[in-house]
Amino acid sequence: MIEYGLLASVDERDVVHVQSLLTQLSKNAPVHSLKSLREVMRSHMIFVARDTRDAHHPIIGMATLVIIRQLVGVRGRVEDVVVDEAYRRHGVARMLMQNLHRQAIMGGVPLLALSVRAENDAAGELYRSLGYNKGHLEIYTIDLSKS
Repeated sequence: MIEYGLLASVDERDVVHVQSLLTQLSKNAPVHSLKSLREVMRSHMIFVARDTRDAHHPIIGMATLVIIRQLVGVRGRVEDVVVDEAYRRHGVARMLMQNLHRQAIMGGVPLLALSVRAENDAAGELYRSLGYNKGHLEIYTIDLSKS
């Protein structure tokens, strides 16, 4: 059975699971410690899926909600959506996103944004099926680590 919820507390085992998921999301994912993950949790809401059939209840999927209160209003960003390869295509990401959407609504977020790699067809298909539309903004990035 898969259980869904907000990550409210973490232990070292959770850090290992989150790190494994982040590595599947990006080869350049930073390495997290218990302290750094708790730091992220103070400003971001991390929704997780746990496999309760396993005695350790590993985190097998996650999605992060960032609520940003700006002068122009409240905005929401979805970040770090990833499901372990062994659990993909079973509705885990959809359930995570639906939980995240409910929390965003309760938080007064009128609009959510996310970005997805152009070659990630499965993610694009999921987001479209959830009602997301392709925006008209171009995303610019700068690598400040090389400055």
